[in-house]
Amino acid sequence: MPTDAAAPTPSNPRRASGSVLSGAGVLVAGRYVVAALATISTFIILRQLTQDQFGEYSVIFALLGIVGLIADLRLSRIVLSEVIEADEAGAARVVGSYTGLRLVIGVVSYAVGMLCVGIGAATGDFSTDVVIGTALGGLTLIVLSVAFGLILLFEARLWLRDIAISNVLGQVAGFALVLTVSFAGIGSLLWYVGANVVNGIVVLAWLVLILRKGAGIRI
Repeated sequence: MPTDAAAPTPSNPRRASGSVLSGAGVLVAGRYVVAALATISTFIILRQLTQDQFGEYSVIFALLGIVGLIADLRLSRIVLSEVIEADEAGAARVVGSYTGLRLVIGVVSYAVGMLCVGIGAATGDFSTDVVIGTALGGLTLIVLSVAFGLILLFEARLWLRDIAISNVLGQVAGFALVLTVSFAGIGSLLWYVGANVVNGIVVLAWLVLILRKGAGIRI
């Protein structure tokens, strides 16, 4: 990875991201692919689960969505401006600190989610499957918190295609798991919740893979 995204070296032409519009176009196209696969997955899950099970599935992600507001710090614009203005070493230091902060907040969000679902289980409002499903699905709060921290560097350097690829690969992985367990006849609430976790892990893995040579980021 070159030290300057605007001046890619011949040995690493992949960093030449082309125009902003072309990168944005790929990002938008990727989001349409992600939305299409997510919609199809939802229809498959809806047909595979019973009404009560799908209700529990919805409760899990509604709860995680509410708790996820804690992890959404709305600080990205401020940090992004610092990353854009910094040199490579400074940008890596800022992104590393921001990612570390998001990781901590992600862990706290996960703990809050488990506390909420634990209270609900104690009062008889939530079943055991909801508790286990939240414990499993809540891992996305941690995984994606780290991923979104790293994505800040990609946005600052306009590596939009890599962001699109990570999103599509993650959704494809989750979609593949949904299809596999459904056709195998073993589809269940936990399998389908796990598909979302797989999605997040693949997104993070791709970002780490792209950055492995070099941005020098330390959380």
